[in-house]
Amino acid sequence: MRLQDIMSRQVETIGHDQSVVRANELMWRKRMHHLIVMRGNDIVGVISDTDLGGEETDSIPDDLQVHKVMSARVVTARPDTTVRDAVNLMRGHKIRCLPVLDEGNKLVGIVTMSDIERLEKRGAAQPPLEGERLEGPYVLLEKRNRRGAKSKHGHSDWPDQTPPR
Repeated sequence: MRLQDIMSRQVETIGHDQSVVRANELMWRKRMHHLIVMRGNDIVGVISDTDLGGEETDSIPDDLQVHKVMSARVVTARPDTTVRDAVNLMRGHKIRCLPVLDEGNKLVGIVTMSDIERLEKRGAAQPPLEGERLEGPYVLLEKRNRRGAKSKHGHSDWPDQTPPR
């Protein structure tokens, strides 16, 4: 599975010279933990709720700008990066999100550790995500069932379950 299959394509950004109060309000209102910090069309950092003190913060100075508290070392990935490679990147750099850039280094998405965790919890009973392919012995049966193939007993070849989709 590739990041293009699970990434969020609507990425919230904030200017590097915006106030931290504004970043905090945006994260709270949008119920998110990360914002990509931009200077013009360039990514210059990532700011997270933990950069702002998390839930323990009592107050944020009104005059503090995002670039003073953001993480300036940005680790990015491409849409065709595998989820496994993305997890290794995040764990290796001790980060919880990856901005996803296309070949022209344009921001096209974001993947967070929450997205990965949600993928892990999905389990086999859930349908594959967009772009995911079936693997294993059920592929042939899946193809046969799409054509309406039935067993000689009048039911599909799937034992007490419907095929994964």
